[in-house]
Amino acid sequence: TTVIDTLTVFIPNLFSPNNDGENDMFWTKLTTPYQQYFPPSSYHIKIYKTGISKTKIFESSDVRAPWDGRYNGKEAKEDKYKYEITVNGQAITGYVCLCRGKIRTKSKGQSCLQSCTTEMPDDVMHL
Repeated sequence: TTVIDTLTVFIPNLFSPNNDGENDMFWTKLTTPYQQYFPPSSYHIKIYKTGISKTKIFESSDVRAPWDGRYNGKEAKEDKYKYEITVNGQAITGYVCLCRGKIRTKSKGQSCLQSCTTEMPDDVMHL
């Protein structure tokens, strides 16, 4: 947890872009101590494939533009991806898992879910 200008940054550790209306996008939530949305003075996110290639698959400077789990217009595969987020000059790095199945129930995404939750807790940063 990091505190800068009393801005809290919530970063999920997994998401499931399967169009079920739950956790379909990977996005960061920024709030003040009063749980109000607070736009940062600067924001940038990059998401990369993990492994040898480290291909950048998503980039945005708009905090309201989430990653939908697609790369070059096609569904990205179930995997762990590295993110680099900069908020108000503070760098945050970590990993997110993309799981195609339902997160809350046993389904085809269960193996992805198990590996993500045992390796990576949710990241909450106070900036």
